[in-house]
Amino acid sequence: MPTMDAFVPAFFRELRRDGQIDRAMAVARGAVRKHSDWWMPVLFMRLKSGRVWYAPGFADAFNQWPALFADIRQGRCTPILGPGLSDALFGTRQEIAWRWANAYHFPLAPHDRLDLAHVAQYLAISLNYRFPRESLREHLRAELLDRFELSDELRDASLDELVKAAGERRRAIDPTDPHAALAAMPFPIYVTADPADLLPSALVLQGKQPQVELCRWSEDIEWPRSVYEVVPDYRPDVQHPLVYHLFGNLGYPDTVALTLDDYEDFLIGVTSNRDLIPPVVRRALSDTALLFLGFRLDQGDFRVLFRSMMRQEGRSRRRRYSHVAVQIDPEEGATLEPERARRYMQEYFGGADISIYWGSVESFVRELRQGWEQQSR
Repeated sequence: MPTMDAFVPAFFRELRRDGQIDRAMAVARGAVRKHSDWWMPVLFMRLKSGRVWYAPGFADAFNQWPALFADIRQGRCTPILGPGLSDALFGTRQEIAWRWANAYHFPLAPHDRLDLAHVAQYLAISLNYRFPRESLREHLRAELLDRFELSDELRDASLDELVKAAGERRRAIDPTDPHAALAAMPFPIYVTADPADLLPSALVLQGKQPQVELCRWSEDIEWPRSVYEVVPDYRPDVQHPLVYHLFGNLGYPDTVALTLDDYEDFLIGVTSNRDLIPPVVRRALSDTALLFLGFRLDQGDFRVLFRSMMRQEGRSRRRRYSHVAVQIDPEEGATLEPERARRYMQEYFGGADISIYWGSVESFVRELRQGWEQQSR
């Protein structure tokens, strides 16, 4: 125990510096070198680089902050939110896919067991169209009740009410919550690929009056009324922002794009009928700086979104802006050669003038908010 009392603090102190676990191990062993059992701490490691995580902005120094803040000040920046922003509430999509693959004996390639669209496609075909959607809602309910100490009267509440309550609980205990940080900033339009409805309540807490609209990507779905039917002359601004759902909303299960076929239908729909997306959103996607948050850039849902946007009008205007995507570094183990994978993604998005921030969404949003507050003084 005396050896561990000296070893453990030194180990974690060094690990926090740069994520190099083998270097932290060496320093910590040095701290106990005078103990008779100094030889007992041993590291077994599968990571070739010895790096457990990367510092935010790793690979290339992220130098787009001045341009990004200038675009935000001028009202010419549009956040595009991915499903990763709600991982803290529901768990990752990879975890959901893995559970379903095991529970329902998914028969395809092992690497597809972590792809929610592939597993959901299998369930939709082998069982029925609605099954993966209802299973998703049941899973999310169970996760929220398990992860958050919600009051007993919410046990029978709707999923929407549970999401709202869990979001409020998270914002209360986590000052770096991305939804709260983004809601506090002057964005007139938020585009989201996350079916969870976490952003509107965060905007309301900021004294704003958001409107929610859905992309009607399929003719076979019964869609809720459009905000433009209720308020025909609605124009988004900072105090009355628009939250535009690209891939559906959990409040309307049939609208959620979940399977491979759904994403293909979405891509066909938005590229063949430009009027599916309201003009104000089309303009934002073509004539503002785009800020991608909460996506894995190597996942299929982002590629569908990215390809659909690149096929929209206004490609030449998009080149006037410096766009940003936040990317957690490719895992060693999931990626055979992380350094080459990193370079590949830089080159893939280089033609679209997208700068990649190598770090977590939480790290990026924290720096974004701190920088914006300094700019606003």
